[in-house]
Amino acid sequence: SSAAASTSSAGVCRSVTFTRAGYAVARPPVPRVALVLSGGVQSTAAPPRTGRTLGVVAYGTFLALMAYTAPLASLPDIAADLGAGVSASSWIVASTSVGLAVALVPAGALGDDVGRRRVFTAVAVLLAASSALGAPAPDAWLLVAARVLQGVASAAVLACGLALLGAAYPGRARVAATAWWGAAFGVGVALGP
Repeated sequence: SSAAASTSSAGVCRSVTFTRAGYAVARPPVPRVALVLSGGVQSTAAPPRTGRTLGVVAYGTFLALMAYTAPLASLPDIAADLGAGVSASSWIVASTSVGLAVALVPAGALGDDVGRRRVFTAVAVLLAASSALGAPAPDAWLLVAARVLQGVASAAVLACGLALLGAAYPGRARVAATAWWGAAFGVGVALGP
């Protein structure tokens, strides 16, 4: 069994011919397809509204990583303003990591059980609320608590966001979507401090 196809520059298959023991079938033009070794065809077209999904997930990831790295460059000033010693300063830096480590796997499981979009939306609100709580913190320990909440929210944004991309983009389109997600990750880390 063999298969042949001719593709135009627009990515549309003009003909697909399947040959089995001398029998050939010509098919009408179809949208871009991938030939599968079994002789069937599988569509690689992305479902509608995936661009919006990618934008929201990439922006959420960007914000989560900015929140994670934001106090790194300004830690001496933050510690001085809050009267934080060495221990409290260490907790300010590490607290988001604690929240993220504790919540990453449970957040992914919750997204699988309740719905990834629902969890992603809820934790985006939690990320904003915890940032608003930490910004005017009068002491170091309230800032640490807010940053732990930021870590929990960030874990769910990362876990559910990447799962949303996996569901929205099949095949090769998933590689490109994941690359954009990774770029948002990197930009968030770079611009946070």
